[in-house]
Amino acid sequence: MEYFLSKAVRCCSIDISLKVQHALTIFWTFTEAKSNCNTGFCQTYPFDVYGDAVQEKELVGHVFHNSVTSSPVQCYLLCKDDCRCLSFNYKEMNDAKYCELNDASHFTHDSFLKRSAGSRYYNMRRFFRQKRETSCVGDVTCTNGCCRSSPCLNGGTCTEICVPTSVRYNCSCPVAFSGKHCETQLKSCQDHKAAGSNSSGLYTVSVNNIQTFQVFCDFNSEPGFAWNLIESFSLSNKGQFQEDIVFYEDYPAISGDAPNWQAYLVKRPYLLWLRNHSTHWRATCRYNTDGIVYTDYLRASLKDFDIIRDVPTVIHVCRPYEYVNIRGNECVNCTARTWYKKGDYPLHIDSHYQYDCDFDGSRTDTAVYGEDNFGLYYNSSINPKFRCTSSENDTTQIWIGGKLLTTSFHVLMISRVPMAAAGTIRVSMKEAALRSVSPQVFGTTVPVLYLKGFCSTGKCEKISFDELQDAEHDKELVGHVFHNSVTLNPQQCYLWCINDCQCLSINYKVKNNTKYCELNEGSHFTNRNSLKNIQRSVYYVLRRKYSTKAPNHIVSCTDDVTCSNGCCRNNPCLNGGTCIELCEPTSVRFNCSCPVAFAGKYCEIQVERNQTNQDISAAGSNSSGLFTAKNDSNHTDTQQRRSCQDYKEAGSSSSGLFTVIDGNNKKFQVFCDFHSEPGFSWNLIESFSLSNKHLFQNHIVFYDDYQAISGDVPNWQAYLIERPSLLWLTGHSTHWRATCQYNIDGTVYTDYLRASLEDFDIIRDVPTVVETCRPYDYVNIRENKCVNCTARTWYFKGVWPLHIDSDLTGSCDFDGSDTDAAIAWEDNFGLYATINTKFRCTSIFQERGYCFTGKCEKISFVEQRDAGHDKELVDHVFHNSVTSNPQQCYLWCINDCRCLSINYKVKNDIKYCELNEGSHFTNKTSLKNIHGSVYYVLRREYSTKVPNYIVPCTDDATCTNGCSRNNLCLNGGTCTEICEPISVRYNCSCPVPFVGKQCEIQLRRSCQDYKATGSTASGLYTITDDRNQTFQVFCDFDSEPGFAWNLIESFNLSNKHLFQKNISFYDDYQAISGDTPNWQAYLIKRPYLLWLRDHSTHWRATCRYNTDGTVYTDYLRASLEDFDIIREVPTVSGVCRP
Repeated sequence: MEYFLSKAVRCCSIDISLKVQHALTIFWTFTEAKSNCNTGFCQTYPFDVYGDAVQEKELVGHVFHNSVTSSPVQCYLLCKDDCRCLSFNYKEMNDAKYCELNDASHFTHDSFLKRSAGSRYYNMRRFFRQKRETSCVGDVTCTNGCCRSSPCLNGGTCTEICVPTSVRYNCSCPVAFSGKHCETQLKSCQDHKAAGSNSSGLYTVSVNNIQTFQVFCDFNSEPGFAWNLIESFSLSNKGQFQEDIVFYEDYPAISGDAPNWQAYLVKRPYLLWLRNHSTHWRATCRYNTDGIVYTDYLRASLKDFDIIRDVPTVIHVCRPYEYVNIRGNECVNCTARTWYKKGDYPLHIDSHYQYDCDFDGSRTDTAVYGEDNFGLYYNSSINPKFRCTSSENDTTQIWIGGKLLTTSFHVLMISRVPMAAAGTIRVSMKEAALRSVSPQVFGTTVPVLYLKGFCSTGKCEKISFDELQDAEHDKELVGHVFHNSVTLNPQQCYLWCINDCQCLSINYKVKNNTKYCELNEGSHFTNRNSLKNIQRSVYYVLRRKYSTKAPNHIVSCTDDVTCSNGCCRNNPCLNGGTCIELCEPTSVRFNCSCPVAFAGKYCEIQVERNQTNQDISAAGSNSSGLFTAKNDSNHTDTQQRRSCQDYKEAGSSSSGLFTVIDGNNKKFQVFCDFHSEPGFSWNLIESFSLSNKHLFQNHIVFYDDYQAISGDVPNWQAYLIERPSLLWLTGHSTHWRATCQYNIDGTVYTDYLRASLEDFDIIRDVPTVVETCRPYDYVNIRENKCVNCTARTWYFKGVWPLHIDSDLTGSCDFDGSDTDAAIAWEDNFGLYATINTKFRCTSIFQERGYCFTGKCEKISFVEQRDAGHDKELVDHVFHNSVTSNPQQCYLWCINDCRCLSINYKVKNDIKYCELNEGSHFTNKTSLKNIHGSVYYVLRREYSTKVPNYIVPCTDDATCTNGCSRNNLCLNGGTCTEICEPISVRYNCSCPVPFVGKQCEIQLRRSCQDYKATGSTASGLYTITDDRNQTFQVFCDFDSEPGFAWNLIESFNLSNKHLFQKNISFYDDYQAISGDTPNWQAYLIKRPYLLWLRDHSTHWRATCRYNTDGTVYTDYLRASLEDFDIIREVPTVSGVCRP
């Protein structure tokens, strides 16, 4: 990278040291030409410290990294090198300068640019030019370089975006993963809903990132719930679902991989997986035709009645349910007589028998003798009034699912309405308890009235709907839709709006005979300018009225005299926000009052936002910095961090400064080390240079009060944490350790010690003697070392600070002169009255080792000897950042198993480190002569005998070079360590269908895979089969929600003669333009057809798709399970097909 000076230094009246500093931080304008170019297409990042600054402004709510900085220039460099960054805030407060990196800008989030005294806002300006400024060396396809570090996890596909005002890259996630970096595993329908899915249908879920299976998900029927279908059968197929089928024991699955309505029973391993992610189960009737209707419906908590894990001890008993409705007989939070025992009865209710249970199946409509409901269905026990058994084609479903844990939904009660004028629909008691969204009958021409009521002391709410009177035709509220789906009619859409307190209005549309519902979080009252003239749209506002007396059609507030509109019953406000119900007919329906550090409609935006380092690493950044955790001790979600251990458990992987919260909700900063010891994370409590040793003498002991030194600002030269913070961290720690020169070398096991706080507690235990033998896990001083041993330790307030004297062994195990003699009275890890220059706390050492039985690795570094001056390995950089010296850069390379070499550069007094995934051994032609660069290869040696400078493998006898300890292979790949000094350090063996160095690339097997990974634009796509051969297929993603279609044949009428009786999909045929999909004459090659068949469940035929798209006039669709045109050979020429 190259910088060009474009403004002269204008300050001459101050001393020379300040002149230089100010020249760097204030008076220079930089333009960076970044070496990321396409053919004739290059990107530059210009920067003008003065010209780009927006004074007294900052972008709020989008900070993902903040740190202390030296100048806007350094902040700009951090932003440029982190592809998540679109802008930054620069602040100066109390003589400290702060840098905040934003993952948004005023282009993407204009309303978040706020006035802030003392702040400066900078947008990351990006230009793309036609003129090549820097050659692309060996990579002519690069654009902005953001995908080089593979920020997309779990096989996600990274796409670089070269639009100056947008994000810089995007991740298209594989099936069963979601999130900005594909970091979220979708393990159930609940996860799919939490990730934003809202159209019910078939979805793929993941089992431990290894196996996937399909499940039918219902997202729409009950606000806040998502349901996984586990069983469905028609009355005609009841014989397959009898007494041998119970969920709590093994059973033979029925179409276990292909959910359907006629005969389906999920495989039991999949059932157990879904059970682990569910809280409720339910039974429904005719979902495939009616959706959810709360007549002939039941729901129960798995906690109260677990049909999967608990083994019944009796055949029938009263079981607890949240709601039961059979033929209009209903009860809430009650018991019902239930039969369920293997070998006797499958799961079902007999509504004829009440016994001592609450539910009475004949209270309003009499049961037939022995009537079976939701299962069994003996011929003599079938009631045609029960919706599951009205005909042979009627179906019964069993589901498991639950509420989303990350989203709050409101409890809504719908009133019981007496039968009135024609077209009025009675809303049942169940709908009051469970928030109905699907009435049984809807009129399309008569007005329909819905009433919902909540009352407070002297104040009640009524919501009503008249389809004809309330409609505003050819109108639509634009820009405020938060949910859209296919619907039956305006009434159903309106009821969804009633049941979601976000909703203030709806848009109803009919396109190609499909009816769509859009819920708006605004209305023409709150967003008047958003109501537009849109042909064939119908707009309805939610009509709300409030009265001082509860009318007879509104449910009385029997258990909650403070209710008003019910929107705060299940608090929708996150992060400790307080919900306030608003009973104004033209306003929003609730408001969240947010605690400090949170903002947004639901308090969902953290102003000082925590971003886990897993996300940071995923986006290609390894910069250490400040990250703020959630300040809310009343919540135990994953955002609250009590120590470095909590950050590591939450996925953080880059060592650096982090903010933790103590038991009094006080925040403080601590430096966290996550890398040095697998399985450990460490909190820095003290650090000092030798020149500052006088500050850390005999009055400093951890077990008694002391004067903190820079206690709020961790640093390496003189730092002692405040004692309350120390005590808090002790309560979350098990070990302590001492290191030398961590700021330069990281953790090196020469001149190192570690002890258990249980054996030797330096913080809570008060010593009774000045010096004694203390127990340690490991001690190494100048390569004199011992494991699980004692060492002579001095520690007593007023006499000695904590330290070891390696010259004095006494009766302890550790001998400080075993292999290298100590000097007289030598002090180690403190005091330093007597200094040995061989001890690393005052010298430089750079070595790391892992050992295997008979084979060990040594990585060493000598700055002058190993330097390749004016050399640079080009086109293999996977990480670059500002560094302090070559040693630090080399240590980063040691600790990242991808790294084989480094480039070290100094430009404009700033030192840069580039880590390479190649070397001159693996990529000889990439080593170029670059003036001012220094190239170092990672020097690795292997021996058959453990040298004395390598830590023995006391607890892990299988380690070699350590690269497989934290498996770098994604998507189930197997990591193999490679102990060859000139090769890569590990290799990934990838499962099908993944490839790539880290198994990060998922090959696309069908159009379904493309849709599952985020593709939305129909067109030509490349497919990979099981032989890794690729071919093109036209994919249709748009025409049918939840479906993706692969084109296998197309022809116009004039070419019909090419597609006659010699063409059948179930036998060999001559392909027509088989590699080039087109509309006039195309027949896919048969091997490709067979491959696509293995990944498909349906086939269809359409007319004029190339001009009209999918129109459901002149159209057919069939299940391949019912009518397989590819695998099954017909035995007759003409027959009725399903």
